Amino acid sequence: EPLLPYVNAISLDLYPDGNTAQIESLSDRVEDMRKKYKLPIYVSETGICTVGCYLNGMSQKEILIRILEDLKEAKPKAIILYQYTDEDLNNKVEGSFGVTDVDGNKKKGYEEILSKMQK
Repeated sequence: EPLLPYVNAISLDLYPDGNTAQIESLSDRVEDMRKKYKLPIYVSETGICTVGCYLNGMSQKEILIRILEDLKEAKPKAIILYQYTDEDLNNKVEGSFGVTDVDGNKKKGYEEILSKMQK
């Protein structure tokens, strides 16, 4: 931990896909990092793609809402979704994390996801 004196926050990238056990443990992961380092925690990336990811029979909306609900229990300083708009349909997995499609059209569950972000 030699860098600790130079660090003032911890950033986590959390991508549990449709794994419900991993989703339910996200708040524990945030809390563990907070206890270990005694620093503010930011979830700088989380999300679920809509093409080529393990969704476990759930939709992007269902998974993101579960992720947000679990993470909010741990009260990180911020939760940032990756990403707002799909970027590239040629790279189907990496380019399909948006809550809007590449043309800016809202995907199914858009309103519910953004509402959960604000609560």
